[in-house]
Amino acid sequence: MGQIIAAVEVGNAAPQGGSKRVAMLVDTGATHLTLPLAWKPQFGAFETEQTAQFFTATGERVTGTLCGPARIQVAGFRVAYGEVLFIEMAMEGECQPLLGYLPLEQCGVAVDMESHRLVPGVGVQARLAA
Repeated sequence: MGQIIAAVEVGNAAPQGGSKRVAMLVDTGATHLTLPLAWKPQFGAFETEQTAQFFTATGERVTGTLCGPARIQVAGFRVAYGEVLFIEMAMEGECQPLLGYLPLEQCGVAVDMESHRLVPGVGVQARLAA
């Protein structure tokens, strides 16, 4: 099975908030857009920030900071507003930010598993056209 890497623009929706363009691994097994905690200061103070616990794919329990609202745009798709999860990630070498299924759905994106690419989500198109 191949990997899908997507260009994503992530920003703090607050007027003075920062933003960052990130190459993210599309992970439909993950829920949130997940970034390294070390990057959080680049975005400034979010309107809401709360500590929460999550489980990783390996079953490890991690504590992260859930922040929002965040402006999220997956390249070529519509802008959505949601949350960003910041967690401790090993910064040696290349860390791997994750694009989970919640922001994918919010941006109207579906994953074509056959061609290993992102495509417009059919359900979102139908709702937007109505």
